[in-house]
Amino acid sequence: MSLFNYAIEVWACTYDSKHLSQIDRFCKRVVKYGYAAKFTPIADLIRERDLKLWKKVTTYNHCLKDLLPMKRTRSLWDRGHNYVLPHVRTERFKWCFINKCLRNFV
Repeated sequence: MSLFNYAIEVWACTYDSKHLSQIDRFCKRVVKYGYAAKFTPIADLIRERDLKLWKKVTTYNHCLKDLLPMKRTRSLWDRGHNYVLPHVRTERFKWCFINKCLRNFV
């Protein structure tokens, strides 16, 4: 399972649901044959690890903090963060780590 957890924040945003469901099926077989103790869906692992890294980036002096967009100067509604949402033109840019976290972890 450590193979799937390694750098999951980086590679998970590039896969669609078809590939993630294949990983889930593989993990279910691993538990069924006794190689692992419990099954956790890959989507839950992705969300958990993304949230953990997002909290580190926004609260500490993290090296990824330079990638965050500018902070908003005024607030019309509470979004959960003070960053300006970038204009997204492609699906690939929409699902990169920073943009995905800006939209999901409100």
